[in-house]
Amino acid sequence: RRERKRDQVQSFALILAKLLGTLSRSNGAPSSPKQESGVRVVDFGSGTGALTLPLAFLFPEVHFHAVDMKPRSVELLLEKAAKAGLPNLT
Repeated sequence: RRERKRDQVQSFALILAKLLGTLSRSNGAPSSPKQESGVRVVDFGSGTGALTLPLAFLFPEVHFHAVDMKPRSVELLLEKAAKAGLPNLT
């Protein structure tokens, strides 16, 4: 299961990187990892953040929104994000 999750994060990271590259080329300016890009990603069914947390770490310029039916899962995810210093995850 751990390998499957790692593969899933890598796949999403590659796709997001490609999309961000396309977006930064479309406005003529290179993207800066320290500058917010205005891009927002919503993770429906985020659970406790197995996918969202690593992506928020890898892409600090993107704002991630976690949504789940279970409020406790979102609480745990936000606690993890706070401990990891990820202000780009709500």
